[in-house]
Amino acid sequence: MNDDARLEQMLRAALPPMEPAAPSRDVWQSIVARGGSRRPGWIDVAIGAMTILALLRFPGWLWLLAYHL
Repeated sequence: MNDDARLEQMLRAALPPMEPAAPSRDVWQSIVARGGSRRPGWIDVAIGAMTILALLRFPGWLWLLAYHL
């Protein structure tokens, strides 16, 4: 028996088998409802506006921005 098989045997002996856990209810509807209800904050709008203004003022920075994204 090689070391890998021995390690696998020891792990199977030490850890009980896991049963697949199912959620108690369908969570997709709550995720969809929560996702559409939030508006962007003022800081997000300000950063977006500053980025657009900077790109209008310095069009060459588009490549720099694209490189970092």
